[in-house]
Amino acid sequence: MTDTQSVIFNMVKVLHVEDSDDYAATVKEMISDIPGMGFELCHVNSIADAERAFSDNVFDVVLLDMNLPNGTGIEAVNKVLAFSGETPIVIMSGHDDEEMARKSVKNGVQDYLVKSDLNPRGFKRAISHALYRTLSRKRIQDERERVKMRVIRHLEAVGKT
Repeated sequence: MTDTQSVIFNMVKVLHVEDSDDYAATVKEMISDIPGMGFELCHVNSIADAERAFSDNVFDVVLLDMNLPNGTGIEAVNKVLAFSGETPIVIMSGHDDEEMARKSVKNGVQDYLVKSDLNPRGFKRAISHALYRTLSRKRIQDERERVKMRVIRHLEAVGKT
């Protein structure tokens, strides 16, 4: 994830992985209608293209279609998780499938959206929450690491006396 200030207040870099150019245009239009957030949207048609995009760019969030030519369902999620690092992933599916939503979140996805229900407000909520949850998790991990290092330094100091 990029600098906190740029993510929250200025421009959110979004990688949209969607094989339907028509639906990608719809998402672009919806995202541009979101008040209070700016977006830089990069659209690719496949998981392979997404991986190439990640090799050249840093993204704040991934919008991932669940039904792509080179990966569907949890397989698609796992492929993207393998190269996206800690970048939050928001799934967009044509199916309202609670079981798939649970499996996706269990595997590391931040949210599961049903395409037919999407609107600018839903996108804003999903993207904002994904970014805040990821940022919070990172802060917790950083604090744990700082505490761990303090304990190690203390134990080393005690052992030297």
